[in-house]
Amino acid sequence: MSNSSFVGHVDRREPTRVELIRVGSVIDGVYKEHGFKEWTKKSDDPESKYNLELLSYRKAARQLPSSDRLVLDKAVKVIADSCKIGKDAAMQIIGKMGILFFVGTGEQK
Repeated sequence: MSNSSFVGHVDRREPTRVELIRVGSVIDGVYKEHGFKEWTKKSDDPESKYNLELLSYRKAARQLPSSDRLVLDKAVKVIADSCKIGKDAAMQIIGKMGILFFVGTGEQK
């Protein structure tokens, strides 16, 4: 009898293809698709990749319902405090994790 009915057990009778997703390559592909070729490394440049990504994460966070925004703010604080990094860096981590989860589901909007 198969163990596939148990949570956490994978039914090995049907092989599944593993798809590796690299968040950086997905993001870079979107930028290249829209004409961005070269990036400045300066974080004070408003057109740098870092600042554009951070701005998009902040705009996306503002569009969330208030309950989700509270969860996001708490997650940013926990990551920033536990890793001893700034809140912007924590927002970058959460944003890239969100992209990874979204791309991994294969959903399209």
